Amino acid sequence: MSQYGVPQEDIAAVIEVSVETMVKLYGAELRKGKAMTNAKVGERLFKKCEDGDTTALIFWAKTQMKWKETQRVETYTPGVAEFEQKALDARDRLLELRAERAGQASRKKR
Repeated sequence: MSQYGVPQEDIAAVIEVSVETMVKLYGAELRKGKAMTNAKVGERLFKKCEDGDTTALIFWAKTQMKWKETQRVETYTPGVAEFEQKALDARDRLLELRAERAGQASRKKR
């Protein structure tokens, strides 16, 4: 059953022992069954990749080559860009006014 992907808890329930006892008694068989199936599936997947199966190629790249798909989500809130521009313009105007006042103050001291 292990070779078909049946969880150990379910196998233990079928043979009416605890998971711990089953692993103690049949651990090697459980591992071997899963490894044999993984090898068969891997072989078939590899064959599909060799045959150019795009889905198989993508799956292989993600799982074996650690490739991943990333999505970049950009949000746009109407009016925000305009608000930001107005804020920058206001800041620039304040800096200009400060510079003007600083220039006027230095002239008055003379």
